[in-house]
Amino acid sequence: MSDFSQLLHQLKGKAEEAKQHTSSKKRKRSNNNNGEVSEASQRNYPNPKDIAELGGFKLHFLCIGAQKAGTTWLHEMLSRHTNIVLPSEKKEIHFWDWNREKGLGWYKEQFRFRPKMNKIFGEINPCYAVLSERDICEIHTLFPDIKIIFIARNITERTVSAIAMEWHQNLLNLAPGQFIEDNNGSSAITDNDKDTVQSKLDDEYVISRMHHITHTSRSDYAICLRNWLKYFGRDQLLIVNYADIATNPACVLADVCKHIGVNPDKDLFTAHDLSRKVNVGKFSASQMNGKIMEKVQEFASSKVESFNDLLAELGYEWKLQN
Repeated sequence: MSDFSQLLHQLKGKAEEAKQHTSSKKRKRSNNNNGEVSEASQRNYPNPKDIAELGGFKLHFLCIGAQKAGTTWLHEMLSRHTNIVLPSEKKEIHFWDWNREKGLGWYKEQFRFRPKMNKIFGEINPCYAVLSERDICEIHTLFPDIKIIFIARNITERTVSAIAMEWHQNLLNLAPGQFIEDNNGSSAITDNDKDTVQSKLDDEYVISRMHHITHTSRSDYAICLRNWLKYFGRDQLLIVNYADIATNPACVLADVCKHIGVNPDKDLFTAHDLSRKVNVGKFSASQMNGKIMEKVQEFASSKVESFNDLLAELGYEWKLQN
């Protein structure tokens, strides 16, 4: 077996181990798509003691996705606003999917909340788009007035970028949810890593991962959002076109600030700040084998159509392209 084949075999095995570890140890939530019942689906939250630990804390907004669609950029922009408080230690604390058992008191402390703080509290985590209805229902029970934000990226590009990210994580031996970033917030992957990841994105791996529930669920924007809309009103949901972040980031930020109830603080952001790319992937759809790209586009086609139907229902005048 060649060195290339050995590395490919090892990395595929590592990816499978990570997937199993994540399913059994980290992502403790029910999976309605395959019928499995997890420990999280049997939990009994919230309970009176747990609620009491909130101590007056109120969550005002959640950005729930999409994965690989500019959520890190939005986090950096909003973290500069003087009236907005995000989790203090890191962007993604994964409370509602991985850490719910730590309790609402722990969740409150991630924001360094203190009584009489006149601030807007929010969290940004693209994994929340695929929360189970049980989890969404609990969030609504606790915080019925929160605003929801969803950034919609071209589904083909999102899928390719997410699969490439998996390879980055496996090559660098990162745990699920862990990322390497430099001081500017961009991915600290070297050019050598980029070349290696590109060479390993073989046809078999891309197709197998594309059809895994991780990507079928996260790429089906319509199903994700319809689950949230069962509990939250249309006026509580803002859908952002990912393409607008590149063409008119100031307008996107203003729309988000208006949605969550704060005034855009234009003095905090220069044109350079707004246009700077954050946590940029090192692999794009244009680098992929043409035949495989056709298969990814075919995979995305029905999802794009159903999402565009939802956009029309909600009164949006733009559409996703495939």
